[in-house]
Amino acid sequence: MPMISETARLGTSAHNAWRDIGSFGAVGHWHPMLAEVEAQGDRPGARRRVITTQGARQVERLSAFDPEGFRYTYTIEKSALPVSNYRAELRVDEAGRDRSRLTWSAAFDATANAPETTEAVRQFLRAGLDNLTARYP
Repeated sequence: MPMISETARLGTSAHNAWRDIGSFGAVGHWHPMLAEVEAQGDRPGARRRVITTQGARQVERLSAFDPEGFRYTYTIEKSALPVSNYRAELRVDEAGRDRSRLTWSAAFDATANAPETTEAVRQFLRAGLDNLTARYP
């Protein structure tokens, strides 16, 4: 089971970062590979429907939402990616005065071409974090 964890240092506090990116549907505002995101809120069980800039569709379900801990976890229910048992976490931690560390991690079973699938997931996570690093230098 591949496990990926990508991190980024942001030039803003964890509180401010979470305010901007912490909602389950907010990923549509900051991830450059997403064309459309529709989310049902921030309660466990909520679904998020995603369309990528390439036209791929995905359905995700919020597993846990912890606004005080600045983190949430979710699973993928349907995806064009060859994955199953996909679980991910988005977390923001304090990292000094007006600094934070964002960690986006995922674990999954690749149902085809594990190295290529793992790299595709890694590149997706990294693209989102790189965009936020540019937004919060």
